[in-house]
Amino acid sequence: MAVKDEAGINPLQCSEYIRATGGKVTVYSGDDLMVLAIMSQGGVGVVSGGSHVIGDVMRDMIQGYLSGRTAEATATFRKLYSLFVAFFGRNRRFRNPLPAVKAAFEICSGLPVSRVRPPLLGLEGDELDNLRQALKAIGKIQEDGFDQARGVG
Repeated sequence: MAVKDEAGINPLQCSEYIRATGGKVTVYSGDDLMVLAIMSQGGVGVVSGGSHVIGDVMRDMIQGYLSGRTAEATATFRKLYSLFVAFFGRNRRFRNPLPAVKAAFEICSGLPVSRVRPPLLGLEGDELDNLRQALKAIGKIQEDGFDQARGVG
């Protein structure tokens, strides 16, 4: 049995699940911002929307943590932090990163996938600029806004 924990609401909830079930429940973080916090309490990984864009980096961070390379995993998390924050943009009150994750995927892949349905709102202006800056900072796009691997923007 497993549970996806949205720990941002209660950061110690993972420990409570594990204690209450005698460790019989496997816990996955459902919040990219909380993945290392969940893992430090006994969680095993993440169900991650952001991994559609940074799956390779998220995998390496988790494997690093599980292999005992916690300083390396923490450094990677700090590098990703601005991107995780940018994922919420003006949809913060809905706690839904989907519009920004879709926009990031579009920026990196060139595929037109960023349209969202109400009540969610697409990213605009500063939000898109912040997202692009965060993607540049982690090397997912180049300074000119083009994906390094594909040459799209």
